[in-house]
Amino acid sequence: MGLDWFAGLARQAVALGFYRPAVRAAPPPVMVPELARAASAVWRQNRRLNAALTGLPQAVLLVDSEGRRACGNPRFAKLFGVSPGAVSPGLPVAALLRQLRRAAPAMRADLLAALRELRALNRATQAAGGLRETADGRTFAFDFRPLPDEGWLLALEDVTERRRAEARVVHLAQHDPLTGLSNRALFDARLEAAAAQAAAGEAVALLCLDLDGFKAVNDRLGHAAGDALLRAVAGRLLAQAREGDTVARLGGDEFAIIQTGPARAAEAEALAARLIEVLAAPFELHGERARIGASIGIALLPQDGATPADALRHADLALYRAKAEGRNRARRFAPALRTAMLARQRWENELRQAIDQGEFELHYQPQMTLQPRAVVGFEALLRWRHPQQGLLAPAAFMARAEESGLIGPLGAWALRRACQDAAHWPGSLGVAVNLSAGQVGHSRLHEEVAAVLTESGLAPRRLTLEIAEASFAQDQACRIAMLHQVRALGVGIALDDFGAGSTSLGFLRRLPVDKVKIDRSCIEGLGATADAEAIVGALTGLCRALGVTAAAEGVETPAQLARLGALLCPEAQGFLFAAPQPASAVPALARRLRAAAVAGPNGRV
Repeated sequence: MGLDWFAGLARQAVALGFYRPAVRAAPPPVMVPELARAASAVWRQNRRLNAALTGLPQAVLLVDSEGRRACGNPRFAKLFGVSPGAVSPGLPVAALLRQLRRAAPAMRADLLAALRELRALNRATQAAGGLRETADGRTFAFDFRPLPDEGWLLALEDVTERRRAEARVVHLAQHDPLTGLSNRALFDARLEAAAAQAAAGEAVALLCLDLDGFKAVNDRLGHAAGDALLRAVAGRLLAQAREGDTVARLGGDEFAIIQTGPARAAEAEALAARLIEVLAAPFELHGERARIGASIGIALLPQDGATPADALRHADLALYRAKAEGRNRARRFAPALRTAMLARQRWENELRQAIDQGEFELHYQPQMTLQPRAVVGFEALLRWRHPQQGLLAPAAFMARAEESGLIGPLGAWALRRACQDAAHWPGSLGVAVNLSAGQVGHSRLHEEVAAVLTESGLAPRRLTLEIAEASFAQDQACRIAMLHQVRALGVGIALDDFGAGSTSLGFLRRLPVDKVKIDRSCIEGLGATADAEAIVGALTGLCRALGVTAAAEGVETPAQLARLGALLCPEAQGFLFAAPQPASAVPALARRLRAAAVAGPNGRV
């Protein structure tokens, strides 16, 4: 029931000569008819007004036109801690104030002070309202309604919970629900304001931060632990930021800090160094200890970007550089990074166009057994027939394909095309296809390989997937489990570039591999240095002990081939046998290799 309706009701009561709304059981029994009708009208109005006073959600005080007498409803009495009789109709205002002063709790002292302004309110001719905070943290809404020539009414309503609910809604709209940090919307608004401050001469720094190793922790310990880690990271970020700085979670494991005030390069870099240090300390998560790192990009406003978009873009470029240099470090934006970004974007556009226009092709290099000499299959090697630069090897574009995320569609195309080509080769020649780290980590690798085999008609035993050891830098357990599923299809698994990285023997034992390819860097010194021979001999012996096939990569000289034979290495490939050839040349190349095997063990094709 609104106050407008109640105000109208009060006007009617006054017009009828009514002021004391005491409810009677019935009107007087014997009266002159005119007086009886008037009394009955007063009685009905009395009952309606009393019901309205009692039912209103507000605490209401009604004062006469002279500001000397008042009546209040039960909510008014309860609000000030007095009995309902203390605000009975017709009570003098002065007496009411005395009672309120004696009975009102200390927490309502400021409301009582407002009521002392009754005379001033009584002289007002316009409606007024507002909010008043009390000492105990509650909020009350005031609503003052003058009744022309008839007094006025004052309504008080406790809106504390409503205001708190509104504040929660506003907070949720501007803050990340998991960490409590500013969200992207509030961050954008603060960055816009910071850019305006920078334009006015105030120094501002923007730090963009990515967590290094978060996904591995999330996969190992579960999403609940990952959420706990993000909350703990938020706490450490807030502890290092200054009052007035904005700390935001932009999404996932991406955070940002807007540093205002004395935000020169030295202060921003000092903050970044502290953040890297505190985030490198271990986290205790659900009884487990986890370690992560952080990479940070820094841009200063206005020198590194006058607009919010430029500043954010340049901080991201600096972050990208920090990750490329090894992670767990901070880098500040430099103009050279923008030049590199533009060049990278050109390359990405060209790569996309090359995929769309079919400029990629596969060349095949033979894989040989040494005792007896025979070709057992071909490794598929990606080539880009660039319109201007000619035929490009993977070293010229693979890194950019991985950075841009194009390695996924490119790798999927290579796998499909290699299986289609191999399905038409003579005999049981196999094909080996390299998988990128992204493909190895894809949750649907098993389904994709099965679909390609079905589509091409290639027997699973004729396909070998070559995995570089760098593919297991993250999510080892998940990726190993995925390879077990793929291997269950009947597909072979080969560990590529072994000896060039830091794969431990324990890790090698856990991998579901059929073949280990010894990196060319280990083969180069064969026949020339004792160290090279000792290393290759140890690796081939290890493979025999583990029951997997050893294959040497990059064999280029007869001396290398001879030493591999002496060390009992069962397989090899390299330019000594043949350079990679287009798919159309594979059948003829296979025949020449068979003929060369008959001619002698060291002949070049």
